[in-house]
Amino acid sequence: MSDSQWSVIDIGVAQIGETRELFKRVFGQPLSEALWRWKYDAGRGAAVGARAPNGDLLAHYGGTLRQICFRDHPALAVQIGDVMVAQEGRAALAHKGPFGMVVEAFLNRHVGGAKGVVLGFGFPNARHMRLGEKLGHYVQIDTVSELSWHVPRRSDLSEKVATRLRIDVLDWAIPSTAGRLDELWRRMKHDLRDSIVPTRDASWLRHRYANHPEHRYVCFWVRSVWLGRLLGAIVLRSHPPSAAQGPMATTWELIDWVAPKMKSEEMLLAAMEVVRQRGGTLLMGWFSSMVANSFTTSAISTKEACTSGVTVPGPEGRFQITSSFSLSVSDLRGRWWLTGGDTDFR
Repeated sequence: MSDSQWSVIDIGVAQIGETRELFKRVFGQPLSEALWRWKYDAGRGAAVGARAPNGDLLAHYGGTLRQICFRDHPALAVQIGDVMVAQEGRAALAHKGPFGMVVEAFLNRHVGGAKGVVLGFGFPNARHMRLGEKLGHYVQIDTVSELSWHVPRRSDLSEKVATRLRIDVLDWAIPSTAGRLDELWRRMKHDLRDSIVPTRDASWLRHRYANHPEHRYVCFWVRSVWLGRLLGAIVLRSHPPSAAQGPMATTWELIDWVAPKMKSEEMLLAAMEVVRQRGGTLLMGWFSSMVANSFTTSAISTKEACTSGVTVPGPEGRFQITSSFSLSVSDLRGRWWLTGGDTDFR
């Protein structure tokens, strides 16, 4: 099959039906119109697709815009997602096959200095990362691990948490919530100034967690009992028990938090206490290496969840953050602060 028999198109509202159909064929589950709009509508993201000679949409590559920050330099990035190729197009997974076509088209159309987007980043599995690297589009910069902690019904740890931390439900309807979250983000950004961290301001947090069309997240303030000072805010999500766990077991995921790096352990302990109070038995989460290393409470299990990669920079080999400041690939390795909340599918 020659390259000329395929065509690459921009994906928009007019292609929602085809995109949803392709998603179900590839992943075996539906993509609602509400979720598509949450990701891509109103300028939040962009996507391209590849049509086969008969006009069928057989490949898709999308991304949502995300602000990142490094050493007080803000920059615009795109978080890659919804990468899919139907079975009929997988035989041509070469540089100019459907996968290579949509990746190349997306990077050319939506990433680069002229578009204002410095880089793309994402969470491919090991196979897709190897393919992306082989095609010259991706480079791996970290590994994302899934950590799990057992949460006992009652322990010395819960008593310790009760004497140190006060945990209250975060109410999005209260006017002061946005200001408090923005202040926490300013403190977090300052503490992580030598890391690459995607923005976690109030506007993004509200869209990501309060306005998600399908998942239900619960958010909490974490304060110091002694000083009454606001230390951070955490985001959790419950998961149904697996067959191995039994009908009564409940797993919770620590999706995200906003707090200075030095308070990461307190955020973990607060999350464990929330899970204990709600009858959960296991807390887990997805974390980049920098985040995982910020905890002192040992996990009962650690396994690789996926890789983390960035798009390959231009001919000069550097990511131009500002007109006078750029980063190399080596500058990015192991320096990303990423949690499950930085994905678009958890």
